[in-house]
Amino acid sequence: MEGMAGRPAPMDATTGDPGLQAAIAALADPSAEARRLAMPTLLDAWRRAGEPASAAEERIASPAAARVLSEILARSGRPEPLPEWISLATQAGVAVPYDLLPELIHTGARVMDMREMVAGALGPCGRWLATLNPAWSYAAKPPATPGTWGTATAQQRLGILREMRRSDPAAGLALVRSTWAAGLALVRSTWAADPPGVRMALLGGLSVGLGMADEPFVESALDDEHKEVRAAGARLLATLPGSRLVGRMTKRLAPLLWPRGRGGLLDRLRGVRLRVDVKLPAACDRGMRRDGIQPNPPHGTGERAWWLQQMLASVPPSVWTVRWGMDAAACLSAARASGHGALLVRGWAEAAILSRDADWAETLLRAEAGTDWLNAIKGLAAALPPDRLERLVLERMRDTGRQAEDEDDFTLQMLDMARAWSPALTRAVLAALPAPPLPRWSGIRSRLGRYALHMHPATAVAIAGLRERDPGEGEWLDLIHLRHAMHQAFS
Repeated sequence: MEGMAGRPAPMDATTGDPGLQAAIAALADPSAEARRLAMPTLLDAWRRAGEPASAAEERIASPAAARVLSEILARSGRPEPLPEWISLATQAGVAVPYDLLPELIHTGARVMDMREMVAGALGPCGRWLATLNPAWSYAAKPPATPGTWGTATAQQRLGILREMRRSDPAAGLALVRSTWAAGLALVRSTWAADPPGVRMALLGGLSVGLGMADEPFVESALDDEHKEVRAAGARLLATLPGSRLVGRMTKRLAPLLWPRGRGGLLDRLRGVRLRVDVKLPAACDRGMRRDGIQPNPPHGTGERAWWLQQMLASVPPSVWTVRWGMDAAACLSAARASGHGALLVRGWAEAAILSRDADWAETLLRAEAGTDWLNAIKGLAAALPPDRLERLVLERMRDTGRQAEDEDDFTLQMLDMARAWSPALTRAVLAALPAPPLPRWSGIRSRLGRYALHMHPATAVAIAGLRERDPGEGEWLDLIHLRHAMHQAFS
C-alpha cells in the first residue's frame, strides 16, 4: 500500500478475511440491496488500507441530497435526473456519499452514455471500489491527464483533449500533434498511428476553442487518405470565416450567385425585385472533393443542386451579409424570389447550424424556413443562446394562440431543444396544457417526461399543485417534485 498520500493498494480477494471476500463478491450481485449491505465492510477495509489524503478533505453531500440521489439511482430505466444532481454537487463542491457509490458505479456500467460523467464524479473511494468488480473497469482508473496521453485509451485521450481545449487550446492542439516514447526507443505520433475513427473524434475535440491557430493542422487533414477524416476536417474549417477552405468555397460560389437589387427605395421605384440569381456548378472537381464536397447526391436530389447546397453549407452565412450588404432577412427574401429559393435556404440553414450563427438561425426560424425538413429546426434552435430560444418560443406560443394538443410540431421541436427553462417558459407551457384528463393523442403528452427535466422546478410544483391531477400525469409530476427536492437540498 502507498500510505496516506497515495492511492490504496487494490484489495486482494484471496485475503484470509472471509467477510471481506463475501463483500467483494457482493459487488457483482444483481441485487442492489446486497451491494448496499456490503459497503460498510468494504469502507472499513479501504480505510484500514490507508485512504488517500485527498479523501479526508472531501465534503460529503447532505443527507437531503443523498436521499434524492438514492431515489434517482433507484428509478427504473434511465436515471434521467442524474446529470443534474452531479452538476449541482460539483457546483456545491460536495462528494457522493460513500454508501451510494456502488449504485452510482453500477448505473454507469448499465447506462453507457453516462459512464464518462459518472467516472468524473467518483472520488478516491469510488475509483478504488471499481477495481474490485471487473464489470466496473470503466471507472477503475484515475482520471487521465496530459502526462498519460501516449498510453491513454482513445476515449481517455478525447476527454483529455476536450478538457485541455477549454483552458488552453494551443496546449490541446500540441497534444494531438505530439509524439511519445514507448519503452526507451520507439517514438511515434498518436495521430499517425490512430485509426480513422479516432482521428475523426479528435478533430471533433478540436472544435472546443477552435480558432485560426488550429487552421493549418486541420487543413492538413484534408489530405488524409480516408474520406471520413477529410469530411470531419472540412466541417471544422467551414466554421472559421478566415480559413482557406472558406476562401476557396466563397471564390467558387462568387460566379454562381448574383444578388439583384438591394430592396431600397430606388429599387422599388424602378420595379427591381430583390432576388438572387443562381447558376448551378458544372462539375465536382478534385479540389471540391478534397474540400469535403460529396459528388453523389441523396435519392431525389439533382447532383448539381447537391454540389451547390454543400458549397453553401461550407461558408458561414455571415459572409453573404457582409459581401452583399444585406442582413439575413433580406438575403432570405431575395432567395425566395429566386428560382432556386429552397436550395439556397437549405444551404444557408446548414451553414447557420454548422457555424452556430445565432442571427441567421433566428431569422430562419422566424420565417419557418425548412418546415419540410423538421430536423433542421433542432439544429437551428441549438445555435441560439437559451434566452433567445426561449423568447422565440414564447412569442410563437403567444402569437399563434395554439395549445400544446394542437400538434404544433414547429414549436414542439424548439421546446425539445430548450434546456433549463425559466419560470416564464414553464408557466407558458403548463398553461397551454389542456385540462385533465389529457387526450392520449396530445403531442405534449409524450414529451412531458423529458420536459419535466427542464422545467423550472419550483414554478412547476407551484402550478401543478393548483391543477386537478390526471391519473396519467403521475410520472412526470413525480419527476418535477424530485427535481424540486434536489434543488432545495443543494440551495
